[in-house]
Amino acid sequence: MGRRRQASIVEGMDDLERKLAQLSDELGGAVLARATEAGAEVIREAAESLAPREAGGGRRGYHGADRIGKERVKSTRNHAEVDVGAEKDAFWLNIQETGTSDMPAQPWLRPAFDEAEGAAVAEVADELRARVLGVARGN
Repeated sequence: MGRRRQASIVEGMDDLERKLAQLSDELGGAVLARATEAGAEVIREAAESLAPREAGGGRRGYHGADRIGKERVKSTRNHAEVDVGAEKDAFWLNIQETGTSDMPAQPWLRPAFDEAEGAAVAEVADELRARVLGVARGN
């Protein structure tokens, strides 16, 4: 019994190749940096909620939670890094996080990361997905 063959024609491959090349260009650089910053913001908000209150050299009303920031550290076409943590002038928050030989650790940043990691990854994915769909639709 002979094999039956059927020819198929696939149309639109040129368009697909063009959109895939555009997608590579579109997801790098600024888009990747914005997506990474959006994910970092989720972690920053969690850290703010867990950071010490009524701390900071005895000044009432000065909360550690008010001193949590994020900063873009590195951004290239294929890589983006954002630091989340205590602002530079709130170094004492880092001491509270890790403790000293005279003071036990009172972690707030690591628990915040553990709590928010999934949501942060989802936020990055949402940002990138939106751009992928925009390229696919020709926007």
